[in-house]
Amino acid sequence: MQKDRQDWHKNCSVSNLTHFCHSECNEESVRFGIKTISERGLDPSASPQDDSFIHSNKKTGFTLAEVLLTLTIIGIIASLTIPDLITSIQDNQLKAAWKKNYSILNEATLKIIEENGGTMVDALTDYTPMTTAYLEHLNFLKRCSEWVGLGICWHQLGDSYLLNTTIAASTNSSGAILSDGTLIQFQYLSANCSTSLGSLNDICGEIRIDVNGFKGPNTYGKDIFCAFVLKDRLVPRGIQGDELNITNHCIYPPNTGYEGADNNGKACSAKLLLQ
Repeated sequence: MQKDRQDWHKNCSVSNLTHFCHSECNEESVRFGIKTISERGLDPSASPQDDSFIHSNKKTGFTLAEVLLTLTIIGIIASLTIPDLITSIQDNQLKAAWKKNYSILNEATLKIIEENGGTMVDALTDYTPMTTAYLEHLNFLKRCSEWVGLGICWHQLGDSYLLNTTIAASTNSSGAILSDGTLIQFQYLSANCSTSLGSLNDICGEIRIDVNGFKGPNTYGKDIFCAFVLKDRLVPRGIQGDELNITNHCIYPPNTGYEGADNNGKACSAKLLLQ
């Protein structure tokens, strides 16, 4: 039996795989319990020189040069896309923070109006009364008086910017740091709410907030926003009738015209609330 098995392997070597193995080898394989070529999924008609099936499991891979080229391309793409992605995420976070804070300020405004007989007239007679009225309805960590707020509750001159990248003016005004770190500044304008700007009337005062505190970018239209206190409601800067409009006063870089002198970014307060 051993000799017969050796003869079978000899006759069924690679050089004899064309006809002999297709017939006699297959018959012999049954006797020896060996899988035939056809059972293995191979082509019995392949020529003796065609032994590609023997090397069908040959492994292939990338060269070092190909790997380095691929990594270089990935790095270039990442360097171009990741900064924009991060900026987009930050912008969305700041927009959400502004919407949240505006909602809180609007609720506080309505409460003050209700407590004052349905109007804001004579409720905000100066900086201090205005600040006191609002902070009664806001959670805050620190309060600043009119003359000591800069650098504590608001940005010092040179630390905040307009949307056209120029330095924003910083005026002494009373304010506070809210419990979430938001900076808020109250600008008193008129006790009887008689101030008008553009075609917007009945303005009592203005509120400015930086939604992420002293963190950057400290820029109007990005993390600093404004709202007017009217005698019967709160409205964002840039609303219809305001002397500042979305078209000319809210042009984000690098769009054409963003460096214009009128592009202070304050009108973005209304634009972002509409998005």
